[in-house]
Amino acid sequence: MGNDGFEQMSLLGDAPVARPALNRLFFALMPDEQDAARLFKLGADLRVAHGVRGRPVGENRLHITLHHLGDFPEVPELMVNRASQAGETLAHPCFTLSFSGVMSFGKHSSNPPFVLVGSEENLSGVISLQREVGVRMAHAGLAREVEKRFTPHMTLAYDLKTVPVQAIEPVSWQARELVLVHSLIGQSVYFVLGRWPLGPAA
Repeated sequence: MGNDGFEQMSLLGDAPVARPALNRLFFALMPDEQDAARLFKLGADLRVAHGVRGRPVGENRLHITLHHLGDFPEVPELMVNRASQAGETLAHPCFTLSFSGVMSFGKHSSNPPFVLVGSEENLSGVISLQREVGVRMAHAGLAREVEKRFTPHMTLAYDLKTVPVQAIEPVSWQARELVLVHSLIGQSVYFVLGRWPLGPAA
């Protein structure tokens, strides 16, 4: 992507000074209000059951990240436009997905995420959508931002404790739309920049 204006000259004018990346862009699936409330309550119960006392993800921020587009000092208009083009050309049916386990990601992280996970079969719709969004991104000029590796999950909280994978009673919800999210890094604030409904179920 080059600098795209993301660096500024130092006061001495002799070297560029990196500006902090405060803004994040990503494609995601987000549950509707009813499903989000249900998932948040489940997350609270699971945190208690597994001794996870760290910061929970807010009900209105529960999501599955499909593609991380980058972190930036300012929101790049060109990238938003290209991402919107990718979303507008999407043609994927809505689907039901199911999580059947919890675990901590990043064993070597100081504050690993505590997440919902599931089998490839029960998350096949998510995997299919992630791949199609990647194709649409490439056509829109965002090939470099396409995530090559993808493990579908929903983060419930961040905690010092590491929880090995544990089975849970399956929890399902229906994915109905793709969203483009702008988050303020470290501030727990999300703005939805675009919404694209998925088509009728296949």
